Amino acid sequence: FWNGGVTDGSTSTFGAAARKAGRLLDFALMRDKVSASDLLERAFTWWDGAEPPRFLWLHVMDVHEPYLPTLRGLSRPHTAHYDTLKFFRNRWSLDERTTRRIKRLYDDCVGYLDEQLQGLDRFLTDDPIVVMTGDHGEAFGHGLVGHAQLYDETITVPYLSTLDRPGDGPIRHLDIAPTILDAVGASMPEQWE
Repeated sequence: FWNGGVTDGSTSTFGAAARKAGRLLDFALMRDKVSASDLLERAFTWWDGAEPPRFLWLHVMDVHEPYLPTLRGLSRPHTAHYDTLKFFRNRWSLDERTTRRIKRLYDDCVGYLDEQLQGLDRFLTDDPIVVMTGDHGEAFGHGLVGHAQLYDETITVPYLSTLDRPGDGPIRHLDIAPTILDAVGASMPEQWE
């Protein structure tokens, strides 16, 4: 029934309680969370030992919930971690003060990630192709903690690249892989859109 999460899709009270308990356990153990500094160090170790040509994809999770910058290496103290527990108990009915404090934690996580990404220059050898983007934003501007709604701030994300901009309109994540393949002279697999 429960191996790191509810797998039966139950909507029962028991199922809902089990899902909440699982999220709380994951939160308490910081299960499957690797900080950007650890991830970059592991990636550099691999990069340094691998023969070119190399492909490296990193997905940093420091700006994903739970927003806990002090557990990820910031020296600045926080008093808002209690609000993170309130968020986990009921994310859909947070008061304005709690939402504001959760956003402050989020902003501090963004600041921490900015500091860590300064180490990316260690990978900038051998004329690499670099693409940086976000996977989503958060709906704080609408008084929400999350990204399940299609607001501009949840679907508009940064895109930085050493490649030419693909097309004239907005860049979609769907455009990134074909743009990289084109830059290295590879053809797009037929099954791709």
